[in-house]
Amino acid sequence: IMNLRRSKPLFAFLTMIAILVTSVGAFALERAADGQYHTGATVRKKRFIVLVDVYALGHMMKELPAQPTIQGVIDADVDKTFVLQMLRGVSGEKMTSAIGDAFKANGYADAARIAKFTAVFGEEVANKTTIRISYNAASKTTTASVSGGKTATIDGDAFMKAMWSCFLKNPDQPSMGPDLISKLKR
Repeated sequence: IMNLRRSKPLFAFLTMIAILVTSVGAFALERAADGQYHTGATVRKKRFIVLVDVYALGHMMKELPAQPTIQGVIDADVDKTFVLQMLRGVSGEKMTSAIGDAFKANGYADAARIAKFTAVFGEEVANKTTIRISYNAASKTTTASVSGGKTATIDGDAFMKAMWSCFLKNPDQPSMGPDLISKLKR
């Protein structure tokens, strides 16, 4: 027969281990119903006279990166998507200029691919418009589509890495990258 004095500390220790194992699992990122891991979200703000919300932005991936870092997400050769929901109307010219500046800030200068990509914006990107930017790892293509509008597909993983860098690595809003991978950091 086991001594009760010895069994209480053992029982307490085993209970504590079970709680820790269960708690660690509770923080693991799980696939959403769409089969993607939703890694984070943010709101793009721009200062005009006052600070205004321009678009809400979410990021998702089919598989998690080997390294849960900004560079790990950029380099991951897996299906992944940004979804932008416009929170105000923006001219196509301003969208094209902002994206061109973002590519330049991240060292990407293929003018033909950038022009093909930004052509989806047209004259105006209206409030509540959804823009999807998706990378297909099997075909090594990045596709931009505007709800009710145009679609453009650009080949090559170099373009994808440049596009992901625009939002994650070197955006003009420093909190954007960390916010978009915040669920990987738990």
